[in-house]
Amino acid sequence: MMEILDTSQKESLKQVNTIDFVTHDQKIRSDFDIFEFKKNKSKDKSKEYINFPFEKLSEIKKCAVTNQYFSVFLIVVKGVTNLDYLQGLEIDDYQVSSIDINDLKKHRASLVNLFLNLYGSKILPQTKISKSTSSIYGELFYPVGKNDDPYNRHVLSLKYYKGLNISVQSFKKKIDNHKVKYFWDNDSLVPSRIYNSKDKANDYWIQGGRSSEKNLITFLSLNSFKEYKNSKIGVLYTIIDDFNESLGKYIEFHLYEMSKDEEVVYQLSSNKQLFLESAIKYFSGKKINVVDYINEDKSVQFVEKIILMLNQEIENLDVTRSNKLKKGINISITKDPKYYSGNDKDDPYKSFSKEIIVQNITEDNLEIKKESSLIKNPICLKILQELMVKDSIGKNKIEFTFIPKEKINTKYKFVTFHRYYYGKFYKDYAVTSQFDNDGNIIFDLEKSEDFFNEESVLAKNLADLGIKEKNKGTVECIFYDEVKNPNVILNIGIYEIPKMETISERLRLADGRKKPYVKRLINDLELFENQYTEYKNDVDLKNVKQLLLEFDEEKISLNEYRQLLSKCNITGRKKIGKAYTDYLIKLNSPYIAFSNHRGRDFKEDYSPLYWTHFFRNIPGIDKTVYARGKQVPVNHEFYSVAEGTSNIKQTYEKGYPIRRIINKGFRFSEEYNKLLSEMFDVDFVRINQATVVPFPVKFNREYFNMVKRNLIKE
Repeated sequence: MMEILDTSQKESLKQVNTIDFVTHDQKIRSDFDIFEFKKNKSKDKSKEYINFPFEKLSEIKKCAVTNQYFSVFLIVVKGVTNLDYLQGLEIDDYQVSSIDINDLKKHRASLVNLFLNLYGSKILPQTKISKSTSSIYGELFYPVGKNDDPYNRHVLSLKYYKGLNISVQSFKKKIDNHKVKYFWDNDSLVPSRIYNSKDKANDYWIQGGRSSEKNLITFLSLNSFKEYKNSKIGVLYTIIDDFNESLGKYIEFHLYEMSKDEEVVYQLSSNKQLFLESAIKYFSGKKINVVDYINEDKSVQFVEKIILMLNQEIENLDVTRSNKLKKGINISITKDPKYYSGNDKDDPYKSFSKEIIVQNITEDNLEIKKESSLIKNPICLKILQELMVKDSIGKNKIEFTFIPKEKINTKYKFVTFHRYYYGKFYKDYAVTSQFDNDGNIIFDLEKSEDFFNEESVLAKNLADLGIKEKNKGTVECIFYDEVKNPNVILNIGIYEIPKMETISERLRLADGRKKPYVKRLINDLELFENQYTEYKNDVDLKNVKQLLLEFDEEKISLNEYRQLLSKCNITGRKKIGKAYTDYLIKLNSPYIAFSNHRGRDFKEDYSPLYWTHFFRNIPGIDKTVYARGKQVPVNHEFYSVAEGTSNIKQTYEKGYPIRRIINKGFRFSEEYNKLLSEMFDVDFVRINQATVVPFPVKFNREYFNMVKRNLIKE
């Protein structure tokens, strides 16, 4: 992730495994002029992307140029040229104007590109603004290795699109190829792109030469900068240092490494062990009753395994089974809630109260993948975690073997909102909780309309932050020490990050500009036919392969491929389209399934990676809201946690859960940041499970579930 930050913000930045930059605006203003050539609007859609005549700028020295969407930006050493000269060039379809650095900040990609291109011009003296530009949409090449192979060479590619993308590109020498062509007339320098050239050169270079996995390593696919330094493209450090030495007085790039303390977030096995140690202390000497309401072979086997494991791992724990819930701690094996509602039966899970602590497991989770120990069985760890929460609520007291005393903040009250349905009607409630130094929990339950009473000072201050009764559903948690200073955490869901080694592939899933090899598409289609034999002789599938065979280029863009599939009646709404989509997902293919069948899931899960990457939090101001005429910071925090659910779930196999936490509040301080860390970073939260939420929220939810049956129905 890259952000344009004021110098004052630089010290507080705590990103890891990221690149960001800082601009020195006044120095840029004093030494450079910046101009924008803006494309005139045209009713003729075919003229929207006419190539800019860069050759008209060839007489201008000491400059760099880049283009983005409908504009071309030019940065030039002050005094070299002026607006009158540029207007006199009379470039058709473009209006030129002088702009300030603040205007350019609205086009972050172009800002980065211009200075990358200035840097490129410095290290490559003959790279001039002629019939080509040194960068297209922010792409800059830098030689890697000696490049002494006469037919294959490698360069480091820096691209900017919603973030800085850095990877090694391979080039090969070709003759009379229809691909985009590059001249490479000096072994130590990068190639220059050729635009609309009719030159029948005997040899030139195109992207896509001989490569290996090491050559194709990308920045995002690496776990830490330690790996990056040891990788073949560790030359990035040299480039950044050299760039900052040359142009750092205008713009500085910074690399942020993950500290040892922050790396613990990803040491999940270590975190599980810490939790298990606490759980063993917590349950030692207790009794647990297991009730199997399904009583079928699968559930019986599951109960046998879980009883055996718990009794083996936890000293003096007494785990037995019976045919009904008993006072104390229970594990309930039931059908899915839809089964009971659909068959007009009472769901036994809903019958528990504070005197009967129940953790429900439905039949779709009756699987223990490994039996060697609890630490390798996330479903068992989740059972213990859930029971510890509910048992604490039942006693209105947290034992410090569960959550360390130093991580429980006694200063704040925490508010969450809940809805209780009875028949066709429902009531909304607010639950407030507070913890004291002895671990006692004080809960308060009131109707939502009473909480938002017109006379309430707290409600008025929440309204200033945009939180009223009608939009309380957007709130995950309100916390405050004084009613005049409330903070609001907005509930915006979870994102799942794939495993580190596959993330660079996954990031390509939704990018229609990516160009896989045509041969690979054909090969994957044939593999699909072999696996899904019902489509072996499908006419539409044969038509797709035939069109690909007739395609006259080595690669095809994903957008073109999707259009081709649609043309052959293979869409996501059809059975074959859904099957092909699922096949590609299982294959972990670097090109996207074309269908809406799974497209929405991918969009929600993976597009946020452009903004989150792998950092733990960003303590800084991102946006502002207005309260009582004053600008109020909206603080963004990112933590490795996930959302709540009423049912036990297995661990995420594809990667680590991450949530984006947005807080609206009046204050931003070290104390506030520490509070959030305590809420999200206690040991039991870090077990990589789907039921993990800020622990005050978790406690409030479970409290409401345990008392809602006793609410008076009005």
